[in-house]
Amino acid sequence: MMNRKTLIAVGLVVAALIVGGLAFIWISGGSGEPSAPISDRAPQLSLDTTEEATAEATEAVEATEAAAEATEAVEATEAAAEATEAVEATEAAAEATE
Repeated sequence: MMNRKTLIAVGLVVAALIVGGLAFIWISGGSGEPSAPISDRAPQLSLDTTEEATAEATEAVEATEAAAEATEAVEATEAAAEATEAVEATEAAAEATE
């Protein structure tokens, strides 16, 4: 078994290695500046609040609403066609039973 002085020396060496490793990581970490411009890697949001931007946003909302209304109209037309087919089938069945 190691004596007390040897254990203390080993402990100090291990502590020094840990502190030195952390210091190296801290110092070599860099300046924190990106290696490439951020605009090359991420989309930029426009903070344009001019009348033109407002008009574009309004047009986009109106186009979305128009598309939703068109979808509803198509669905209503399809439902009417299905109802017409059902009525015709019922009439044909009624005629066949007469």
